[in-house]
Amino acid sequence: GRYTIHNVASFGTGGTHPALRHLRGSRLALIRTMALPAPLVEMISAYLPLPDLWEDRVAALVNRCHVDPDSTVSCTLDLMDEVLVAGGFAEAFYTAGVDPPASFESWMHWKSWGRTSDLVLDAMEKATEAGIEALPPNAQNSPNVSSSDAGQHLSLDHRAQHGALGVDRFLSSFDSQAGMAAAVSSAMLLSRPLTSSLELQRSASLLTILAHGRSGSSSNQRPLSQVLSDPPYSMPEPLLRKLQANADVQSLVRRIGLSGGVHFEVGVAVELVMLTSQVVLWHRTYRGEY
Repeated sequence: GRYTIHNVASFGTGGTHPALRHLRGSRLALIRTMALPAPLVEMISAYLPLPDLWEDRVAALVNRCHVDPDSTVSCTLDLMDEVLVAGGFAEAFYTAGVDPPASFESWMHWKSWGRTSDLVLDAMEKATEAGIEALPPNAQNSPNVSSSDAGQHLSLDHRAQHGALGVDRFLSSFDSQAGMAAAVSSAMLLSRPLTSSLELQRSASLLTILAHGRSGSSSNQRPLSQVLSDPPYSMPEPLLRKLQANADVQSLVRRIGLSGGVHFEVGVAVELVMLTSQVVLWHRTYRGEY
């Protein structure tokens, strides 16, 4: 017969409905969560990070290869960089003593600044959608802004850098529109111009560093390839070599761009998408998700 989501999710006191027995733990938890009261679900979702959807994005790029190989190559490189950074490449660069990008003290600073920028840019976008204008620096003295609202923006950079709050939870931590506006205006007080993680990753050209970057001069520092091959990264040697072999493609796209007359054959796009699929698999395996 037919069952509603509530019938299925609340089946028995400790058992599982037959329709759900083939599901893995995470999907089963999702079904049960959907049976909770809507306000409670909203509170729970505000604490959850957005899914990366890497496998779905790879599948979409596979379908796009024959339609537009040039943009497929560019988008695939962005996705590859995202997975590599999530997999700990910045930490590996730091361990191997690779010099950080200009104006950054370390690779940790580079990575944390991308997160900070992403949070603030997202807050500014949401504030714009809500019709909130950023407050000038002296707005904290306005009678319309409470002292708690005005003070919350002072710790924005610290909180974002340490990943203490997801974007939704970060925004919900401001209990009034004035508080959100104070947070948005705090972008003017940050230590450097906002630069998204995507922009930072593009400018860094991670595969080029992997292929040609030199480690520090300290005798205690291991070569970058060895750092990535050893735990906790445990990147297979064949995958490491394939990434290094595609450094020139990434360098070409990053330096000249598609608008500069660079074009790629379908085979190049397909090969790069398949390589990105292997990178995703490495990350899932290394993180113990499979």
